[in-house]
Amino acid sequence: MKKIPTKVGSLVIKPGRWVRGTLRVALLDGKPATIPLWVGAGLRARPGSRAVIGALVGGAHGNEPNGPELVNRVVAQIRPAELEGLLIVLPLMNPWGFNTRTRLVPMDQRDLNRSYPGHASGSFTMQVAHTIMETIVRQCDFVIDAHDAGDRIVLVSHARVHAEPEDDPSTTLGLAFGSDIVMQRVAEPGMLAREARTLYGTTVVSLEVGGALRVWEDMQEQAKRGVVTMLRSEGLLRGPLILPPHQHLLRDRRDIPAELSGVQTNLVRLGDVVQKGTPLYRISDPLTGELAIHRSKECGVVLAQNLSAIIDVGMPTMSILSFDTCDAEALLKTNVVHNRSDRHVVVVKGVQGWSHQKHLRLRLQPDKLGS
Repeated sequence: MKKIPTKVGSLVIKPGRWVRGTLRVALLDGKPATIPLWVGAGLRARPGSRAVIGALVGGAHGNEPNGPELVNRVVAQIRPAELEGLLIVLPLMNPWGFNTRTRLVPMDQRDLNRSYPGHASGSFTMQVAHTIMETIVRQCDFVIDAHDAGDRIVLVSHARVHAEPEDDPSTTLGLAFGSDIVMQRVAEPGMLAREARTLYGTTVVSLEVGGALRVWEDMQEQAKRGVVTMLRSEGLLRGPLILPPHQHLLRDRRDIPAELSGVQTNLVRLGDVVQKGTPLYRISDPLTGELAIHRSKECGVVLAQNLSAIIDVGMPTMSILSFDTCDAEALLKTNVVHNRSDRHVVVVKGVQGWSHQKHLRLRLQPDKLGS
């Protein structure tokens, strides 16, 4: 828990209400540059008192519309009076990239999520990163950072947490998102998740929801429920934790580049479980008639796919998250969190896994272990 401030940025906190305005993050041509800032305070979240402070942020990359959309849907569902503390919202951290449909901040061509902790006298993006860290992240117990896969790629909806240590608080928060898959990763230098933990001990979980410049309605609605459950798990909202019976913690990701330029046809679906030798995609070169069929080299789940029909050699086609074993029964006993019902946890089959992800549970037959 943290001490509730009187203000967040220039916004005065008002218990039981949303306050909406802007946060000055940098100077652009000598004038203030701002991003939208919303603050929701519970009835007991009065300045000087101690309570849970969380942040929900999106739009670090301008070509990822599912992040801001998810943030907006979650906020529309929350009544501030129901909050047990303070929820700080940055729905669009990179409006300049959003306006140009680009991942990077166009002023200096930097990646905001590789620029933390930033610097007050650095480049434009470094100033933005510094302000977000000092004004928002520093005073939070946790941050939920919403992303998607960008221009051409679509990702299975999932949470990303720190790979080490195994008991890192991000794992608990990430599991609360309720996705079948929780990806353990080593965050790169400059990432919000890494720098927030290093500097302030703030827990950050990144969410990946779809991509390919499309809003994925089924993923959005399920992700919205997942974020609400995350807020409940941190004590910011009251209510049960609604989780699937089994969740897989996976970390070994392999990106598969195209070995041929031409027309790509995906032979598996997003979220499918594949075995060694499973045909993943075919590429035909209409100029030469050459044909390539790529088969999986491991057992795992299809994490990401390139939706472009026309592809160049070397471009990513899909990503596989590898399992430690190819044996389904053994898999259900390793790298798995088994959720069980009690008065705080409601275990519901299919609550988070979207239509394609259901293949994961169906093929692995998790019901043999009970719930």
